[in-house]
Order: sequence, then structure tokens, then C-alpha cells
Amino acid sequence: MDLNLEAAVEADYKHVVELYSKLVEAQMENLPWKFQKPEKEVFSKAVFVESLKSKNTLILLAKQKVKLIGLIYIKVEKAANLPLNVARRYAKIQDLLVKGSFKGKGVEEKLLLEAQKWVQSKGITDIELEVFDYNEEALAFYKKDGFQEVSHIVRKVLKGR
Repeated sequence: MDLNLEAAVEADYKHVVELYSKLVEAQMENLPWKFQKPEKEVFSKAVFVESLKSKNTLILLAKQKVKLIGLIYIKVEKAANLPLNVARRYAKIQDLLVKGSFKGKGVEEKLLLEAQKWVQSKGITDIELEVFDYNEEALAFYKKDGFQEVSHIVRKVLKGR
């Protein structure tokens, strides 16, 4: 597969938002109590552009020729300044998206590998992310790469009076 990886630029915004549409659909379908259809875009162009300017954010695109087929969006964060927390910087994968017909063809692996190199270049050794339980495919992918589960979010719906 002819695959190019490149940092996103402002001109990529429209295509990035289109790629996010499938994620939004899956989240609304599987977690309707948590997610709703955005009135406008998944995230604003201003947020996208601000992310591109930040030295602590990477939005890396996977393209086949000029067609966007995937992306990884990762940010460097600091642990909250609380007495219990260890002072640390870590990277958090916000999203790793690949178009359906390209899944399982090595695109995810290449994006994740490049993101890990970027994280290491910043002197950071920890990467975290949240994977919803319905996304068993993603959880298996990350476990295969050496990620470990460290917590679970649980929910209970109480009956009204």
C-alpha cells in the first residue's frame, strides 16, 4: 500500500472533520446517553488550528496519494497538581482513526509507531488513552502493542421516582 504520513496543516481541516464523522456515528450508536450529534462540526476549526500550533500536540495524517485515510491525534499533558499525584508529563492519544476499508492493513500500526517516536523525542515515556468497552477491536489492537488496562469507568442508571 502506498502510504504517506504527514503532519496535518490547516488546509486538511475539512477532510479531518469528514473522517471524524464515522467515529461520531459509532459513539452515538453505542453510547447514546453520552454522545449526541454535534450541531456543527465535531470540533471547531479554531480548536484544530490551535492544536496545530501547539508544540505539545501532534495530528499526524495517513494519506494514500492525496486521500486522507487515517489520523492519530496525540497531546502532551501534565498530571493534575494534587498532593496525591506524581508530578509527571505523559502523552494522551485523543483519537486514532482509520477509514473502514483500510483497517487491518497496517495503517493503525504505522500511525501509532510514528506517534510513539514523537512522544519519545519529547522525553516522555508514558502514553495513555481511553477506549470505550464497545470498541473491542481497538482494545485488542492496543493490548497487542503493549498497552495495559489500568482502570474501568462504571455506570449505573437510577430509576426516577
